[in-house]
Order: sequence, then structure tokens, then C-alpha cells
Amino acid sequence: MALAVRLSKPNCQEKCGNFAIPYPFGIGLECSANSSFTVSCRNITNQETPFLSSLNLEVLQISTDYSTITLNQPVSPLNCSLEQKGVSLGKSLSGTPFIFSRLYSVLAVLGCNNVVKMLSNGTTTAGGCVAICGYGSNSTDSGCNGVNCCKANIPLGLQEPQVIYRIIDANNNNSSCGYAFLVDQNRLQNDYRKYTGLRDVNPFDRSFVNAPVVLEWRFPTHSSTGLYYEYRGPGPHYSGWDDEPDYDSLLRQCHCREGFEGNPYLDEGCQDIDECSNPNLNFCQGGCTNTELEQATDHFNVNRILGRGGQGTVYKGMLSDGKIVAVKKSQKIDEDDLEVFINEVVILSQINHRNVVKLLGCCLETEVPLLVYEFIPNGTLFQHIHEANEEFPLSWEARLRIATEVASAISYLHSAAAVPIYHRDIKSTNIFLDDKYRAKVSDFGTSRSVSIDQTHLTTKVIGTFGYLDPEYFQSSQFTEKCDVYSFGVVMGELLTGQKAISLIKSQEQGRSLATNFLQSMEENGLFDIVDAGVLKEGRKEEIVAIAQLAKRCLHLNGKRRPKMKEVAVELEGIQMSKKESALQYNVGDTEHHSIVEMSEVFDFSSISGSICFDNVTTSLLSGES
Repeated sequence: MALAVRLSKPNCQEKCGNFAIPYPFGIGLECSANSSFTVSCRNITNQETPFLSSLNLEVLQISTDYSTITLNQPVSPLNCSLEQKGVSLGKSLSGTPFIFSRLYSVLAVLGCNNVVKMLSNGTTTAGGCVAICGYGSNSTDSGCNGVNCCKANIPLGLQEPQVIYRIIDANNNNSSCGYAFLVDQNRLQNDYRKYTGLRDVNPFDRSFVNAPVVLEWRFPTHSSTGLYYEYRGPGPHYSGWDDEPDYDSLLRQCHCREGFEGNPYLDEGCQDIDECSNPNLNFCQGGCTNTELEQATDHFNVNRILGRGGQGTVYKGMLSDGKIVAVKKSQKIDEDDLEVFINEVVILSQINHRNVVKLLGCCLETEVPLLVYEFIPNGTLFQHIHEANEEFPLSWEARLRIATEVASAISYLHSAAAVPIYHRDIKSTNIFLDDKYRAKVSDFGTSRSVSIDQTHLTTKVIGTFGYLDPEYFQSSQFTEKCDVYSFGVVMGELLTGQKAISLIKSQEQGRSLATNFLQSMEENGLFDIVDAGVLKEGRKEEIVAIAQLAKRCLHLNGKRRPKMKEVAVELEGIQMSKKESALQYNVGDTEHHSIVEMSEVFDFSSISGSICFDNVTTSLLSGES
């Protein structure tokens, strides 16, 4: 039986009112890790309310699972002058273990005809967005989509947020000074006015005062307080820690390992989960029966086969409630095959990303293991690249978007999942397209969750030739950069329309797409191998940018390849740049004048793809005002 989960230090007050205070935070200095984590409990309107003493801000939420704390940060309206430089946004975190969370917080701008550039370290441009007056001051649009509200990502490791601010057209009566602030991005999704703190926000209202913002914390490995060493826990089954190498390789955050729960920052704070006491933790218990799925697939009729793979055959099925699903059935019954299926269940149960296929259920105790997935109707990326489809030819715009979506999914697996996950078989046949032709990464049977202290040596090389990292093939050591290499091959397919391995070409010509692609790049022959449709539709600079990125992903030295997070950011930047170009080309005279004025004020090319024109384009092109 699992022990009761303890969140605070022994003999310390665990709650402030109804709010739990988990260690490393604590009420009073003696109950917290250090002064940065000290919480004071104050009586506000007859209610006990926690405040983070070091920043003097109200605490709204603390998560030791994600090492985040949400604070209620004051927001001040921007000055109504035409331009402001170096405007500070909220509290400085300099000298604290906290950073503004790039994963959970965004820069938001509420206003009309406002342009804001985000600064990193006070000088470097790190992002920005434009809030326009497409619907006038009485807008009923409540999504932060560019009309009276826009948002942009913030840089890694941000502690002192500053912006440059400008009103585009001061003579426009609809223009407002508005606000620029950092905010929990969940408050801006869908209808930002439904959330407490943003409910009555009007960009023309000067009484807006607070917004929730998410911070992350990290501890130095060489901390003089011994925090990192203390948090390692009594053994390998209790606590782990994550690096954030893009921020600082000497910083760590802790988590309980898979199968354990509790507070990883306490000695013996991670306790074994009692799965039997909670059916929700037993992922597949009572999920389905073999009989039910036999009926759903018409007794696994060959006419229902969607595809075959190394781990099994996938069938199209319809459940009793009419829901269409995909059912994977093991081809052989042995211990190794069952392990692959169980591994896929474990991996997919940790993942929640819009560009990763969803596992709906499973039957592992039947004679033949079965997995049930959401049905993805439009086949694989391989089919759309290599098998002609007149109904939906894969345009350059679609190729760029799909590449961005896949990169986002892999980056999530490597960086944002609770425990890093290496896919180990990225290829175009494992990328599906849904009803809106959005990418869905699938087939996690050979994937692995990894911890920072594990080596990744394998007894046998797993993957698909043509996509297999040569370095991994030689060393049998799989790293995140092996997935980067495989994705580089997929980018090569999207650019050239060629298969990863060509059986038509002779050995002298070279059958490997990766080899031929790199050779063409070295010989300045890129446009000799690019797909004709891509050449016709894509801008030269876009094609070259994608090709250069693919080349970096295919570098034979894994250490010199970019991380997937970098790849995803670069692709998003290229895609944003494309949308910006389309906007500038298509807008009418009035709007065009404003955009030209914007580009003169700010060099948007330096904003690295963070300008949020996604929904602004639609508003301007439709002629709405």
C-alpha cells in the first residue's frame, strides 16, 4: 500500500486557507527552501490568501509536477505617446531562481493599432505582435486573434521583460493606448473574456489591473544550499531531474519517476502509485473486449485493412455508437511483441498534443493484443508525396505547414512531455493527415521514455533504412538528434518529392535521398532536385531556408544538428514570414499604408517569425472594418 503523499516539510503549516503550499515553497523561511520560496499568509477580505514574499505577489497556483507557480501580476496601461522604448513589463526576476515560462506564458497586447516588440536582455528583439482595429472599437470578437488583441511567444530564460511600443496611426479615433503584459496563455485561448481577471477587459478601458502569469523555477547543480543534491532522492525510483540546455545547462528541475507520485523536492517525497486503488490510473482496464472489436472490424476483414507495419496490421472499425476508429492487431503472439504494444500504451498515455495520434483504448489481456486509435481519414504523408493525388495535390503551403506541425510534435516529445520521449522511427509513412489535412505523428511501438541519467545504448538497431541516423547505426546509441536526422529526411521528401530510398536509381547514382540531397547542396544544385510543384509555388528564399535547415538536420555529426525545439521555431518563423508577405501583398490601400508605416518603424525581419499575423490576414483580406 502506498504511503500518504506529503507535500510540505515536516512540522510545517501545509495550507494557507484552502490553498496547499508544497515544498520548496513554505509558509515562513524555516519551512521553505530559501527566501525566494517563502510564502506569507495574509488576510484579504476575511480570507487567508498566499503571497510570494520575495516578489510580493498573490499566489494563484503551484505545481511541483511542472515546477511552475502562477502569480497575480499587476498590469499598467501603456502611455499614450506615439512610441516608447524599453518599457518594463511587471516584476523583474533577476537574482531569483524564477523565469517567465515560455511554455505556459505569452506576451499579450490589448489595444487597437498597437505594435509591440519584445526585447530579450534589454536589447535583442525576441518577438512581437500587432493588434489592429479590424472590427472597430465595439468589437464583439473575444478571441485573441489579432483584432484588438494579439499574442506572441516569449524568449527562453526571460527574467526582465521589456518592450518597444508604438501606435500605428495616432490620427485614427479608433486607436487606443491599450496594454502589453505577460499572461498565462490558457487565459487567451478561445474566449479570453470568460476567465477571471480578464472577464471585463476592454482595450479601451483604463481600469484593467491584474493578469495571471506563469513562472518556472530551476535549481543550480552546484547550489550552495545543496538543493539539487538533496532533491535527487534516496534512490533511482524516486526522483529525477530535467535539464533546460537552451537556457542554462547548470540548472535542473525535479520530477517523480513514472509509477510514483508526490513531491520530488522532499526527501522520500515520491511514493509508489497504488494503481489498483484508482481505476483511472489503470489505463486499459475494462477498455474493450476482443469480441467488440471483432464486430467493429467485421471480424478483421481484409477489406478493412488500412496498413501493415512491423508491429501489426491496422484495421478500420466502427464501434457500436457509430464512432470510426483504427484498430491495430498484433501479427504474432510472443513476449517481445506484447512488450512493444505495452510500450506504445505507456508512451501515448503520457502525450497530449494536437499533432500526435490519440490512443483511445486497448486490450492487452486478450489472445492477440489490440490497440484502438482515433481514425485519421486522409492517409499518410508518404501517399500524398509519392502517390499522385489530383483531388488534393500537396501544395508548397501545405508542405510547409505539415513540416511545422510535425516538428512541433517531435519538439513536444523531446522537451515538453513529463519525461523526454524519443520516437525512433520518424518517417513519412508514420505521419498521417486528418480531415483538415493536419499532421498526426503515429506509431510509438519502438519509442522510448528516457531520463537524464540513462544511457541509450540498444542491443539492436531499430528504425527504417533511409531515415536511420548513420551515427546511430554505427554506435547503437540513440539520442534525440537521431529523431532530428529522420525528420531531416522527411523535409527532404517534402522538398524534392523523392523517396528516402529509391530502388529505381542505380547504386552509382545513389539510392539514398539524404546522400543525394547533401551532395546537391554542396554542388549548388538544390533547384535541380526540388519538386517541380514546389519550384512553381514556393518563393526562392523560402525553399533555400527550408533546404538549409534540412541540411543542418542531416549533418553526419549529431552534436552539430539543431535540437527539435530550434527546428520547430525556425519553421514557425518561415511560415509566419510567408503569411506576412501575403498580407502585405494583398491588403487594400488604407490597410497597406498602415502596414508600410509599421515596416518603416520596425524591422520585422528581426522578429524571428514571432509576429502574429495568423488571423489578421483574414480580417484585412475580407475587407471588414
